Order: sequence, then structure tokens, then C-alpha cells
Amino acid sequence: MKYEYMVPDRVQGVWKDEQGCLWEYGDREGTVFGEVRRKSKVESQSFLHDDAHQIPVTPLQKRRGMFERVVGYIPCVCEGERGCVCIVAPGYGRMAPKGGALRATVHHGGRSHLFHEQGDGRGEDG
Repeated sequence: MKYEYMVPDRVQGVWKDEQGCLWEYGDREGTVFGEVRRKSKVESQSFLHDDAHQIPVTPLQKRRGMFERVVGYIPCVCEGERGCVCIVAPGYGRMAPKGGALRATVHHGGRSHLFHEQGDGRGEDG
């Protein structure tokens, strides 16, 4: 399928793809046709086009992975129908076993917060 890029009515930000091309994105509009990622492992027959660039569009997944987040939506047109393509990027948090105890590091506002398995990080047990 061929999706034609449209400039969003209200721009929320700019997303850079693997080739370094910039795509403006906004709010969800109409049908979500598929998703784009900076690096896609899946071969695709569908592409999102603008005047000079194209990126592969993969089928929309019903559920996001634990380490994924939705950045925004790129508006487009497919066969006369308005809709959008979902931008998926790596998530902020990560969980990793370290020193025998399971800890979760959450990045928020430029600071990292470490939560231990035994408590909530405020010195209380339980």
C-alpha cells in the first residue's frame, strides 16, 4: 500500500527516521493504518511517502511491548481515506537483574529513580 504524507493540523513534534529524514507528527486522526519505527526488523510492502522520502509501514500491533511507547501519529491518506500512522519508539523504563535483586530504573525529567524489590525507595520495608 502507498500512504501519502500530510502535514498535521496541529504539530506536536518532529520525528527523525533511520535515514535522518524529519517527519512532523500530531494527534491521532481517523483510522490508524500501521506503524513506523526508527529501525524495523520486518520487511514491508507498504510505505509512507512525501515528496522526496519514504519509510516502511508495518502492520499495527494490537499490544505494545513492555519497552515500547507511542510517540505520536503521522497523518496520511490511503486511497482517499484520511488516517494516520503510529510512531513507535523505545520506552523510558528498563528492568534488569543486578546484584541478585530485581531493580527497576525509571528515567523521569532527567533524573533516574531506582526502586528495589524490598521497598519503594523511601526506606520503608515491605
